[in-house]
Amino acid sequence: MIKKSRLRLQKEKKGGRVILSLLIVAALGAALYQVERYYGITSSLEDLLHTVKSTFSGNGPARGAFYDRNLKQLAVTLERVSVYARTREIDSIQQTAAQLGQILALDKDTLEEQLQRGALRLWIAKDISQEQELSLNNLQLPGIYLQRDEKRYYPNDFQAAHIVGYVENGIGLAGVEFFYDRLLAGRKIKQQKEQQPLSNALDLVLSLDLKIQDILETLSDDIARSEQAAKVTVYLLESGTGEIIGGVNLPGFNPNTFTRYSQEQTENMFFVPLCIPEKFRIFLRDATMLYAQPVHDLSPSAWSIVPENNDLGSQLRFWDSLGLQESSKTDFHVPAQSGKAAASEQKPVVEPVGSFGFVPESATPSRLLTTFSILLGKGEKIDPFVVKKVVDKETGEEVLLSGNEENDSRLANWSAAAGERLKSFFESQASRGASGAYFFRDDILVTALHGGRQHYLINDVVFATLPAGSNDMHMLIVVQRSPLGVSSDVDEKRKTIEQIVEEKVERISVLQQIGKSLADFAETEVGHEDNYQAGNRLALELSGILKKVEKEEQVTPGVMPDLKGFSLRKSLRLLQGIPVELQIQGTGRVVDQKPRPGTSLKGITECVLILEKQENIVPDKLPKGPPAGVTPGDKK
Repeated sequence: MIKKSRLRLQKEKKGGRVILSLLIVAALGAALYQVERYYGITSSLEDLLHTVKSTFSGNGPARGAFYDRNLKQLAVTLERVSVYARTREIDSIQQTAAQLGQILALDKDTLEEQLQRGALRLWIAKDISQEQELSLNNLQLPGIYLQRDEKRYYPNDFQAAHIVGYVENGIGLAGVEFFYDRLLAGRKIKQQKEQQPLSNALDLVLSLDLKIQDILETLSDDIARSEQAAKVTVYLLESGTGEIIGGVNLPGFNPNTFTRYSQEQTENMFFVPLCIPEKFRIFLRDATMLYAQPVHDLSPSAWSIVPENNDLGSQLRFWDSLGLQESSKTDFHVPAQSGKAAASEQKPVVEPVGSFGFVPESATPSRLLTTFSILLGKGEKIDPFVVKKVVDKETGEEVLLSGNEENDSRLANWSAAAGERLKSFFESQASRGASGAYFFRDDILVTALHGGRQHYLINDVVFATLPAGSNDMHMLIVVQRSPLGVSSDVDEKRKTIEQIVEEKVERISVLQQIGKSLADFAETEVGHEDNYQAGNRLALELSGILKKVEKEEQVTPGVMPDLKGFSLRKSLRLLQGIPVELQIQGTGRVVDQKPRPGTSLKGITECVLILEKQENIVPDKLPKGPPAGVTPGDKK
């Protein structure tokens, strides 16, 4: 008899334990399968979790709707309908399975087998359509019930998704949806006059304009194609206030199905730190010195001549006020480490030569846009925001958030002379377009970590000022592309970023001025009482419906249109481009007009609109000529 070694015995024992463990797991799996098959444990647990969630969430207020500044829906809450069965209450399983299979497009035999397993409750279908819901209600099948819960729905899909954010299980996870929960939980909103707290049933009106947002979406697509760029970020801000009018991130995502996208796609690049191109850093350095130095110590002949005896203390205070390197905290983004300096994962390939003073190497696009807006504005400190008004659904009261009210917070020692000096300095460094817009552009080659590997990347940054009446708009464009470049044949045909923006400046400017002047007359877009599936179909059909409405309601040139029954906002749109002075009597919808519908406008210089409620309104004179991109509105 040969004696086995201890090592060999241990290996054999170990192998036997592995086999035994596998057999036990297989036996348990088979047993659980049989239990689930005949008793529906999983379905029962799902039902229990759903009941618990509904019980706790049902005590809270319904999630309010979000609107753009023209009161077009950005986010709404719709019903989501599911079907379940209480098997003991079913009269005929065979007949019920046949009827359910026909309505819900399910296999009759499979459904009948599931109902016969003996589970007390069985989920049959989730998220059914409006037609299926109506059909089941008409049949009134014994033992078949409908379960209703809420589903957040975004009718504009990809538009402004990174700003609006998304919701899961009734909790805001990003964007304004995240801010909404914090608004209800941690902020006491009081009415400005009565000082009475608002209810928890709140809607939000944002500063976004969906028409301008649509232009920015097209603009970013054009830039991405022309530059062959992997990522494009475009944000538009009103100078002096900080209102975000629109914002785009490419690649984008659909918040209705946000779980299908990677973190990289759902992340808002507006708040991701990047390396600042050299031209931007030089401008900020020189602007700091110009601001800190008395006017009589500066050479009037050349901007590049900077005094050596700079006041470093003044510069430090200046940069503390600007906060260029701080993390951005807004009502559509809350950083993981609020208040701490934002560090970029990017590194410049070539170390810059020379000193940039206190100008940091990296910053977020948000802080960069804010810093330029402060310097080129009136020195007023601003922070980008989108939540403009809170509307109490129970009382109808509208309240401006206190954080967005006008304030006199300016940079220390700011003067009108300093403002003019910095503006002139910027215009001397930027290129001017035919529209009156100024473009300031530079790029930088960097290395960035992606997928565990270092990659070369070019940050192409463009800051632009767009004329728009009393307050200019400031646009920041960040293009991230491969340094491999574009082919020569494409190079000859492609447009520059400045040219692409120039084509859209006039239309954006017109829509901005119209949107601000008509905001007070906007009417809330009527919601739909359908379930979630019906809402989805509505979004798919919306573009076709709008085209049909616009085609039916074209204004005949030289003839007064019929405005009776229209809102004031839509009446003004139909009258855009008609060279008359407008007088408005009252508020609400139009009940009468002069001249009468169909009257020739030849020689007519004045138009009077009489509205439902008789209150005097003095409007500005309508601009001459049809604005680009504005079409007649639809009649409700």
